Amino acid sequence: MSTVTGAVQQSLRDVGRASKAASKLGQQLITGKKVDSAQDGPSAWLESSRAQSTAGLLDAIHTGLNELATNISVAGTAMQAIGKLLTTMQGQIEHAQKYPAGDPTRQALISGANGTRQQIDDIVYTTTPAGARDLMADPAQDSSAGAIQALVGVNGEVKVVRGQQVDVGQNGLNISLVPVNASDAQLQAALQNLDSAQTTLDARSNGLGADATDISRYISQSSSTLTLYEGESESLTGVDETEAALELQSVNMQQSLAVQSLVSISSSRNAILNLLH
Repeated sequence: MSTVTGAVQQSLRDVGRASKAASKLGQQLITGKKVDSAQDGPSAWLESSRAQSTAGLLDAIHTGLNELATNISVAGTAMQAIGKLLTTMQGQIEHAQKYPAGDPTRQALISGANGTRQQIDDIVYTTTPAGARDLMADPAQDSSAGAIQALVGVNGEVKVVRGQQVDVGQNGLNISLVPVNASDAQLQAALQNLDSAQTTLDARSNGLGADATDISRYISQSSSTLTLYEGESESLTGVDETEAALELQSVNMQQSLAVQSLVSISSSRNAILNLLH
C-alpha cells in the first residue's frame, strides 16, 4: 500500500506542477510577456528595465525635438511672410518716388509703407506657439526670446538653436520709420535700408534652416535609437506566442496524463482494498 500511496503523491505533484505551468503560460499569452517581474528572470528583467528606462528618456527627447521642429517650421513660415512684407514696403516707397514731395498720394504711400513695417513686428510678436515667437523676437522686449536649448542624447548632449531676431528693431532687421514728408534722398535711403533688411532676413532665415536640418537629423537618430531600445526590451521580456502555445499544449497533455494516472492508481487501490475484504 505504501507504494500506491507514493504513486498517488507523485501524481498529485505532477498535476500541481502541470497546473502551475499551464497557468503561467496562459498568463504569458494574455500579457505577451514571458518576464513580468524579477522573479520570472532576474537578469532579463533587470536588462529590460534598463532598456525601458532608456526608451522612456528617448521618447521624451523625441517629443521635445518634434516640438522644437514645429517651432522652427512656424518661425520659418513667418520669416517668409516678413520677406513678402519687405517687398511690399519697397514697392510702396518706389511708387511714392513718382510723386513730388508734399503730394497727398506720396504721403499716403509713405504712411502705407510705415503701416507695412508695423505688420512685420505684429507677425513677430503675435506668432504662436511661443517657441517660434521666441526665436524671432528681441530679448530686450521679451525675456524668453533668444536661443533654445534642446536635449538630443541620453548622456545629456544638447543642441542650441540660435535665436534669429527679425523684428524691425536695431538688432533685428533695423527698419527705420520713413518721415511722411520725406525727401527724395530720404526715400532712396529708405530703399537702401530695406535692401539691407532683406539681406539680414535671408542670412537669419538660412541660419534657422541650418539648425532645422540638425534638429531633423537628431529626430531621425532618436527615433531609430528608441526603436532599438524598445525592441531590446521586447526581446528580453516578450513571449513567442507560437512557442508558448505549443508549450501550453504540451503542459495540458502532461496534466491530463497525470490526472489519468491518478485515476488509474485510485482505481487500482480500490480494487486491492476490495480483494482484501
